[in-house]
Amino acid sequence: MIHKYKNAVAVFIGFQTIFTWFYIFTIQRDISSDSVNFHFNMSNKMEYNVLVPKMNNVKPTNIRKQTTPESLNFSHTSNGDCNEIELPVELLQVDTWSPIDKDGAVYVFAAYIVEQNGRVEALGASINPAPEVFCQYWHIADDNITLIISVHTAVVRWLPENHGRKYTGAIFECPASVLHVRYVSLTTSKCDIPLNLLQLTNAILPNRYQRIFTVCLKPLHFSYNEIFELIEWIELNKILGADKFVIYVFSISNNTAKVLDYYVKQGIVELVRWNLPMKSYTWPKTNDPIEIHSNGMVLSIQDCLMRNKAHSEFIVNIDVDEFIIPRSEHKITWHDMMKQLSSVCDTYIFRNVFFRKDWNSTSDSIDFHGNDLAKKYNLVTLQKILREKQIFDAKIRSKYFTKTTKTDKVLMVHDVQGGKTQTVPVTIGMLHHYRNWENPNKPLTRIRDDLIVTKYGDKLIENIQITWSKQGNVKSDTNM
Repeated sequence: MIHKYKNAVAVFIGFQTIFTWFYIFTIQRDISSDSVNFHFNMSNKMEYNVLVPKMNNVKPTNIRKQTTPESLNFSHTSNGDCNEIELPVELLQVDTWSPIDKDGAVYVFAAYIVEQNGRVEALGASINPAPEVFCQYWHIADDNITLIISVHTAVVRWLPENHGRKYTGAIFECPASVLHVRYVSLTTSKCDIPLNLLQLTNAILPNRYQRIFTVCLKPLHFSYNEIFELIEWIELNKILGADKFVIYVFSISNNTAKVLDYYVKQGIVELVRWNLPMKSYTWPKTNDPIEIHSNGMVLSIQDCLMRNKAHSEFIVNIDVDEFIIPRSEHKITWHDMMKQLSSVCDTYIFRNVFFRKDWNSTSDSIDFHGNDLAKKYNLVTLQKILREKQIFDAKIRSKYFTKTTKTDKVLMVHDVQGGKTQTVPVTIGMLHHYRNWENPNKPLTRIRDDLIVTKYGDKLIENIQITWSKQGNVKSDTNM
């Protein structure tokens, strides 16, 4: 009987050991931005407010939740490469800018774990040349009690398109580290007390993607208030094949916040607060020097790539006045269009053509029963059917789809560095770009192009009507 009892205990302990190691391994492989379960109580959640300069009456909207641990269950919070440094729990941030040094020379926004061995890439901005940067990794010892810090020198990679500004977007590469890493701090001295604590977001390629096309929108600014434009842009891109929109927010109006909140609740939009600590474009304009180009647009595109690596096969880089339109007959969606293109490429560039909003001719001349509704909802794509003859070359005002698979790509505004690129023939797909021009009376050849009206007009109006019926007290652009 005693012998059988001992065998049973041994078997139980054996199974428990296997389960424990399986659990630890699984946790390490599933690091995510939404939860940290290792000895932290992450239930205390906070929400960001929309940044709207000089508009204090704007109510909060759902941008991206950050989590703050309520308590720590560690008996030690300093060990490893630097003693007597405690985990700065009060600095824990998700999607917000934090300083790296006291002089304001370097800032960091987010950190991503990009390989199973623990290699991390953090995104931020810095003066150039930058001071030396170190990565302080915080991880848990095998006793599950002691918190250890390990320090590695970061490699700085500069992003393009600085345009002579003080700050340049940068990627801080932190080499592989030990298991159980949950946080990283960036400093300019190996054992400095950190000014930031970044929760790691998973950017490891998955076995299977959750979605195909994720649209990335550069930071909305100047208290963005173009409600008609925004709804038309989201609804038409949904028809084309967008599965999700990641929208960066620098400053928006109260009404824009309400519209975006509607889409957030649908699960179609994710908002990312972009509270730049350096001087950027303002409205009304001031004489203050601009310290980073175009609200850090290139960095936001790179960040969008990183945060979607574990979820989306492609990211789509377009602005609110741009649409990538399948041009072949019977090809309606982006998915249909991609069947006509090489599957071995990493990036697909679409050439730009301007549809002129300042040209008076509209879709009134088309036998389209939705003309009155197109006017009511100010649907530019269904009214402006005259475009310029000139189609720009690739990499000049172009936009693109790019796969999230490659880890060394650098995304620019009109092109991608790294990987294999295909320029899409204009008979297959083209970037429709709607804008006013500085000289509307300049003689240019005008081409009638009603493809969007005939392909998407009825469905777009149907979806627009449904969306506006659910906007409640949101005011249109014309009666604000």
